[in-house]
Amino acid sequence: MAKKTKLLLLLCILIIIVLLNKCSTTDGNYKTNKAKEHSSKSSIEMTYKSFKGYKYKILKLDMDDQLTLNIKVENEGGNLAILLIDEDDHTLYKIENIDNSLIQTIVIPHDGKYKIQVEGDHSGSFKISWDVD
Repeated sequence: MAKKTKLLLLLCILIIIVLLNKCSTTDGNYKTNKAKEHSSKSSIEMTYKSFKGYKYKILKLDMDDQLTLNIKVENEGGNLAILLIDEDDHTLYKIENIDNSLIQTIVIPHDGKYKIQVEGDHSGSFKISWDVD
C-alpha cells in the first residue's frame, strides 16, 4: 500500500507541474546581459549589453483597427528585427536593422491576437510603443 501511495503522490506532483507549465505566461525565449526592461499596456522597451532570442507582447486587435508602431532602436552591434505576427504565425510586418526611429501604421486584416515581436542577436536598445485607432 505504501508503494501505491508514493506512486500516486508522485503522479499527482507531475500532473501539477505539467499544468503549471502550461498555464504560465511567457513573453518569449531570450537571454540578456546587463539588461534593463520596462513594459506597459502600450509599450515595451529594453536596454542591454546583449540580447539573443525573441521577446513579444500580445495584443487583441479587431479587423480594420489601425495599429501605429513607434519604433526606436539604438544599434551597437548585431542584428535586430521587429515583427507583427498574427495568431496563425503569419508575419504581417517586419523591419530589420534600423538604427534610428520609425513610425509605421498597419491596418489589421482580421480579429484576433497579434504579437509584436523583437528578435535577434543584438547590442543596444529598443523601445516600441503603439496606439490603436
